[in-house]
Amino acid sequence: AVESVSRGVSAWLACAALPSKELQKDAPPHFLLDTTAAHAIYMRYPMRKPFNNAGLGVGLTYHIRDNFDAFGRAGVMTSFSDQYGDLAEGFTSLRLVLGVGYSARWSWGNVFLHPGLEFQYLSDFASTSNAACKFFGLESEHCATSKIERLSSHVFLGVNVSLGVNIRVARHLFLVVRTGVSAYFFPYGSGAPINFPFFSELGLGYAFE
Repeated sequence: AVESVSRGVSAWLACAALPSKELQKDAPPHFLLDTTAAHAIYMRYPMRKPFNNAGLGVGLTYHIRDNFDAFGRAGVMTSFSDQYGDLAEGFTSLRLVLGVGYSARWSWGNVFLHPGLEFQYLSDFASTSNAACKFFGLESEHCATSKIERLSSHVFLGVNVSLGVNIRVARHLFLVVRTGVSAYFFPYGSGAPINFPFFSELGLGYAFE
């Protein structure tokens, strides 16, 4: 009888769906939405001193599979005058970055590397170091147009690479820190008078399961 019971228990254990002892990893959220405060400084510029740019950004990341993401970011920034006032007309820039990147995930958040294609639109840009142009104005007869640096195109196309971290502060809420650099190659080739913006962003995001 004991042997019969033993065989019955063994058969039941073989067919029963028991919980696995293997640790199950939490599935990463499918969408991450973030909003950030952004700062940028161009590493190539026609003025004697660099100038600051500040604005806001919004990003959306979609988890494709494993450690791969598809992402899109957009932002708007406004320029501020440089130390010598060579930036004669401040400008607004609109950015859009699209790409596919890599993320390494842990329980506290993730670190990501996101390369992408960037489109940027710059409104009127004008710089000069000429004293007459600064004193009388760019439209004055005392200011020769040859003394003013302007852009022949307001649209830029290039590549962007950003590195960042998302730190979970609640179940769905996270802190995002992102930094990166862009290089524009159209329409100026490698000779764009204003190029290689270095960006830094800080903000909050929400993870959608």
